[in-house]
Amino acid sequence: MDFLPPLIRSVIGLSILGGTVAWAAYTIGLPHRRRITSLFVAREIETYENSLEGSLLNLVDLQRADRKIGEPVMRSIEKRAAVGLSQADLDGTIDRRPLMRAAYTLLGLVIAACLYTLLTVSLGLKPIGPSLLRAFGATGTAPTRINFESVEIQVATDANFVAADTSPRVPARFQPQVKVTLNKAIEPHEHVTLFFTTADQRFVDQPLEMRPVEGSLRRVFPEFSATLLGENDQGLLQDLTFRIEAGDASTPDYNIHVSTAPSASVQSVKYTYPEYMRLAEETRDGGNIDAWDGTTVTINATASQPVRSARLVFSDTEDTSQRAEEYPMHVEDGTTLTVQWKLAFRDDDTDNYPRFYRIICKDEQGATDLHPTLYSLAI
Repeated sequence: MDFLPPLIRSVIGLSILGGTVAWAAYTIGLPHRRRITSLFVAREIETYENSLEGSLLNLVDLQRADRKIGEPVMRSIEKRAAVGLSQADLDGTIDRRPLMRAAYTLLGLVIAACLYTLLTVSLGLKPIGPSLLRAFGATGTAPTRINFESVEIQVATDANFVAADTSPRVPARFQPQVKVTLNKAIEPHEHVTLFFTTADQRFVDQPLEMRPVEGSLRRVFPEFSATLLGENDQGLLQDLTFRIEAGDASTPDYNIHVSTAPSASVQSVKYTYPEYMRLAEETRDGGNIDAWDGTTVTINATASQPVRSARLVFSDTEDTSQRAEEYPMHVEDGTTLTVQWKLAFRDDDTDNYPRFYRIICKDEQGATDLHPTLYSLAI
């Protein structure tokens, strides 16, 4: 009934409901309020029991009319009616066939409703309840065979997913993954497609096909995912909205907000030299480190915005492909970061030590800077 305006749907639904109530009042309500007279009972009994031959009906009629008749005649009618009643099966005088037909009809409707409910999921049938409700309300939505169990968005590189309806924030240049879970498998010819629109309207309803998640179930609660790479595969640089279509179902529009990820810059490095060197402590501005083996180094850094945690990550190469040791940093007031450690060679090999380090911060939502500043280290 989607082609009908909501007002017409409501009128049709209320008309059906009103007709049903009127029929029930006429066939059930009115007879229930009527009184059953003795004359009606006598007629019903004689209709079923022909042996009475009108004696019971005549007796009741005479008693109701209070007519004066001879005593012998009255006793004769009473005796004949009594003999007929003694031989009649009074339980069978009531025709219960209409009641039984109504009971069987109601039982059939209940069984059909139960079977339909049980087979809704297994056979992919659409639930009938929402369809009935839509006849009485303009805000009802059409039932679909496919339902979305969950829609989640990745907001950090550590696979932290949040619900899409929370309008999450992701760091700039991040490539979030969108994951959706369906209630059942789609047909072979159907697809799960994500349509996104950027804030500047350069891309409007841009389709992106979602692929099945490796290892997920295929028939029950299958999972699909897609990665938003951004323009020229540079990650997201602006807000966007998206929706997902799967089979005959579609999600509402979801929003993704792009925010600046927290970053950290080193303000100064404090050097505490080994005691045998008899050198005074010194503090240098900037983040590049150059000191002797055994020197205790204290880094003082500042975060661009309040962070939940921070860590110092070393690497042996400038492209940070070879990660090395890590140290957690102390966070004070959300933006003041400090860490202390002692410079040392690995395995007493003067050429074996990390050459670079960087600071990775994480805010309350789990967003991190994907391109932190890289500092050099020399021992």
